[in-house]
Amino acid sequence: MVDKNPEAEHLPPADGNPPRSSSLKPTLSVNFESTLSFVDIPVPDLPLARATTPVGVPIRDEVLKILGWLHDENQVQGIYQLRVRDSLYIPHSEEVIQSCLGEFDIEVLDWQRVDLSLKPLVGSCKNLKQLRLYASSWAALQYWTSREAVDVFLEHFPKACAPLPWCLL
Repeated sequence: MVDKNPEAEHLPPADGNPPRSSSLKPTLSVNFESTLSFVDIPVPDLPLARATTPVGVPIRDEVLKILGWLHDENQVQGIYQLRVRDSLYIPHSEEVIQSCLGEFDIEVLDWQRVDLSLKPLVGSCKNLKQLRLYASSWAALQYWTSREAVDVFLEHFPKACAPLPWCLL
């Protein structure tokens, strides 16, 4: 007959490693409001080598996972101000950015991706009021100040320029 010590169940194994149990769950529980005031996501310069495009460029999806977790697991629907400090070397693609933004009501967007076009913004961020842009050259500035880009921007984001007189171009 083996005498079982009840305290032995709570002691770590003799090898010093914690027990590997699939029933362990995190003890920290965070409840989010449906709208967050500010979300700031730093992105490492170089991604982990998980998935790549056909030409071998890594696919960035860190922000998609974080925002997906906020939306799907925590029922966050709106973000007043979203700032993403994207990589200068391998930034998120515009398709991934569009997927990230489509799930939320965002009013202030500061996605620090150089030479971002209108494409990921159209169809998402319907209540956008402020947008911060980053350009690497005069070509990007020329794009954003062109009549075509300004017209598309004003058509899809009328709240963004409502109080500013310069928007009456």
